[in-house]
Amino acid sequence: MEQIVEETKAGDRFNTGALWLPSSSAVALVLAALGIYGVMAFVVAQRTHEIGLRMALGAGRSQVIGQVLREGMVTALVGTVIGTGGAYVVGRAMQGMWYGVGAVDPLAFSLRWR
Repeated sequence: MEQIVEETKAGDRFNTGALWLPSSSAVALVLAALGIYGVMAFVVAQRTHEIGLRMALGAGRSQVIGQVLREGMVTALVGTVIGTGGAYVVGRAMQGMWYGVGAVDPLAFSLRWR
């Protein structure tokens, strides 16, 4: 009887897991975005005097904003490269553990809903 009860609960457990993964991924994405915003706000706050000096010497608002955005994009690009490298290393480890998963598996790296 216990086995039958466990088998009937298996579908509910799977559905709960199918809800838990996307919601935790969304929370992680929001936390990452807030973290990036916080770091950029901190960097700009630390450079307020430098930005003021540049503008006093003739730099336009668009030049200053462009410089801050360029530096932020370089930081994001470096993070993307490091993250992709880490994902490749984890993919290589998963390749040995699970059948049919490659080192660079687009399905595993993408968000795909059916």
